[in-house]
Amino acid sequence: MSDGADAPHLEELRARAPALHAIALITTLDSGVATAAVTAALVRLLSQRHDPELQAGEAARRALDGALADLPGIASQSDRGLPLDRVDADDLGEGLDLLRVTTRALTALDPVQRKVLAAWAYDDVALDPGAERSALEELGVGLAALPWTPTAEEALHRFVEAEPAPADLLDRALAVVADRRRRTRRRWLFAGVATAVVIGAVAFRLDDRRDPGLATGEASVSASGSVRPIFTVGGVRVRVAVAAADEAKLPVLPNTLQDTGITPRLGIPDGDIPALAPGLIGTRSVRAILIRRLPDGTGRAVLNVPRGNPDYVDVPAIVIPPARPGFAAVGPRSISRDRHRIVLPSANGVVVVNVLTAEMLAFPADLSQAESVGFSSDESSIVLSSLGNPQRIVLATGDVQTMAPPGDAGRFRLVVDAAPNLLGFDGRGGAVAQYAVGAPINGFGSPTVTSQSGWSAAATVFNAAIMPAHAGQGILAVTVDVSPSATALVLAQADDRGDATPCCSALAWAPSDRALYLSASPTVWRILAWDVHSGEQFRVSELPTPDERSWFGEFTL
Repeated sequence: MSDGADAPHLEELRARAPALHAIALITTLDSGVATAAVTAALVRLLSQRHDPELQAGEAARRALDGALADLPGIASQSDRGLPLDRVDADDLGEGLDLLRVTTRALTALDPVQRKVLAAWAYDDVALDPGAERSALEELGVGLAALPWTPTAEEALHRFVEAEPAPADLLDRALAVVADRRRRTRRRWLFAGVATAVVIGAVAFRLDDRRDPGLATGEASVSASGSVRPIFTVGGVRVRVAVAAADEAKLPVLPNTLQDTGITPRLGIPDGDIPALAPGLIGTRSVRAILIRRLPDGTGRAVLNVPRGNPDYVDVPAIVIPPARPGFAAVGPRSISRDRHRIVLPSANGVVVVNVLTAEMLAFPADLSQAESVGFSSDESSIVLSSLGNPQRIVLATGDVQTMAPPGDAGRFRLVVDAAPNLLGFDGRGGAVAQYAVGAPINGFGSPTVTSQSGWSAAATVFNAAIMPAHAGQGILAVTVDVSPSATALVLAQADDRGDATPCCSALAWAPSDRALYLSASPTVWRILAWDVHSGEQFRVSELPTPDERSWFGEFTL
């Protein structure tokens, strides 16, 4: 749709929303997941342009199709389940008996069977007549535990009545669409924000809802001897990191090369760089991808392959499109888990490269709506990550599949949709969970990087009205384990870095929950490590500052 949705379409969608939610609830057995899935389907429909002749009923049908498409997969990934009292409550009358027995009967079915039943009951659609008959028979077996015989439709309606759809489903979707359009307009603004960066840390709970406010400050001494202020925001403990002038005095991250493979200095070398060829790097792994820009704006990937010679190799065969706002040529999912494959954008889609054999597989795709490309977390697909129009390329077949938004190659992503949230994604890039992040946050930058232990970090813009002066940007790290140290925060504060440096960005993770991030100054870019538990900082590596000719500062670890 365009900026305004036609009233008939909105009214039809509003009327259909409860049925969509009922179908999603029966399929997933999780009211929260159902709400997220239906909202995502509505957001997707509202974000698309449509034929002016399209009837309101057809618009609702498309929303239904979007809601149904990935529900079985979402259901199989959801581990929140139903409240225990839906299954194990004592008998408290006929109504609860029916609810309890229906819940048990549905739990015994698989998600595909439940989806077939839901479509039959709430949309009068036979997705598969044979499967429908089978599912109805199995549901009937479960319902036979009751002393009377309700119809399948009665049982399903009783199940749904216990978890009714939110009354504002469509309004939520409209708010998300409006907010994303605003953020799309300012995304490039955020990416190029000039700031001075000092890093700090905060620890708080993901479900903390206390009113924000500043508390008395204190101070601690870092490993380099620099005084690092500590203060509290809304009950959250904040540690400010060393100034740029003191970063060189930070201790080196212990066992950097052994544990991370990162060398003390990264950068595209001068002179000729050998081109990738079969067997050139032996069995070594890619540690980093750096993008070299040509005069025509196109890019070439240069791979850092430490622990041997050559330590850098060029990939001249792949022409990376010119840089454009809102799209990252490389990111944390550009390198496979074993670091022997990479994926790069090209003029006509994406190319997967086996760096040991130099074999290249091209997959046609439209990248115009993508924010980045990367291996899905189960590495079965390439995900064209997007909050509004994600796609998935199945590596085994080359099929390009449209996904219900949002979609992301990573396991988690920090976003602001009316409020800060941590989104969770399944192994193929589909959204399956959402967690509220209670913090004074106005926005997040890309990418979000996630550790093996479940910590996620991203560049962050904080609420200037709540945070102390000059503490407007930095890195936020969160985990869904809501223990007292469940989240941590890195702040930005003006110091001696100058006025022309971009905000920090999250890069990767080192062992022991140490986030690797980029800290920029006019003379040097540093990769630093930050321990989200102790607040300690370490030096990791250095890169040249962008020259705006061939090196724009595009790289990933």
